[in-house]
Amino acid sequence: MNIRIYSLGLFCSALFFVACKQTHNSSLTDAAVYHEPSIEPYTQKIISSPDDAALYFARGKALCALGIDSMGLIDFKQACHLDSTKAIYFSVIGDLLFEHKDISGSVQWLQKAIHLDPEDPVAHLKIAKMFVFLQEYNKAFAEINTVLKRDVYNPEAYFLKGVIYK
Repeated sequence: MNIRIYSLGLFCSALFFVACKQTHNSSLTDAAVYHEPSIEPYTQKIISSPDDAALYFARGKALCALGIDSMGLIDFKQACHLDSTKAIYFSVIGDLLFEHKDISGSVQWLQKAIHLDPEDPVAHLKIAKMFVFLQEYNKAFAEINTVLKRDVYNPEAYFLKGVIYK
């Protein structure tokens, strides 16, 4: 009986050390889409430098440009995980979720972006669009005016105001 327990313990320890030896998250580099000709250069850079958030962000943008938004979203979330100080990473996730009609999910990410960069015009305008969609026009105006204080010639802000006045 003791030999079985000892053998099982030794086997589990060996399995633990083998599992911990893996140097990068293979699920973020092994999918077939990551080996497409236009995505492969990003994947190779990520394999050589797996802790660089900018590489995941760049590959996420390339994936979204190809219409593979779900895989792009995974890369954007990985970029946020690796570098949580960049508002643009959070803003892009909020934008992507908003475009796919996940309003409640997008609000969380856009609020994180605004927390990191209170004057992020993209995040404020996305939240304003959400308020227009929900017909909460006073809140939409507040977000739009925040953008216009920073950039008085922002065309998207004036477009949203026109939509509200209509």
